[in-house]
Amino acid sequence: MPTTTYDDGLDRDVEGFKIGTELGTEAAIVKYGSIDTEWSDLALVGSVEEMLAEGMDILDIGGESTRPGYEQISSEEEIDRVAPVIEAVKQRFQVPVSLDTYKSKVARAGIASGADLINDIWGLKYDEDMAAVIAKSGVACCLMHNRDNTNYYDLMDDIKDDLNESVRIALTAGIPKDKIMLDPGIGFGKTYE
Repeated sequence: MPTTTYDDGLDRDVEGFKIGTELGTEAAIVKYGSIDTEWSDLALVGSVEEMLAEGMDILDIGGESTRPGYEQISSEEEIDRVAPVIEAVKQRFQVPVSLDTYKSKVARAGIASGADLINDIWGLKYDEDMAAVIAKSGVACCLMHNRDNTNYYDLMDDIKDDLNESVRIALTAGIPKDKIMLDPGIGFGKTYE
């Protein structure tokens, strides 16, 4: 896969990954009935098998919706939603699992359940313990650009500056460069237009 090296010294893959998403959110509970053994054994297996057949490289599992207007849930509720799903996937499939969370307590529990990567929509800036949890575990991370203030002076420069700050936090905590992926966060306060 070709890479491009930027001024900050990080290599970025030019090609991407095909990521499948399976959520332990309220919408998924409505879709599947409940997050329990029946859900894990029936609906989850079929869903993951379908995504693998379509060429999925990474399965991203999240327990809290991050759509505009979402309601934040407790770490405990989020853990209850994602841990059994991660465990069920890892027991049945050979696919890397990404956990979509910005809470260190959830990340720690997800990693213990088998998550291979933490996908943090706040780029290590929401929870001051997140970077240390990722560094200690040795898993990879995807750091997304996101901010409360979406009044950009220069969109591309602002995204670059904000992501550079996320990378600085990661490297300072001891996360190796080759374990860091970046996401520009399209759809989170900005669009391609």
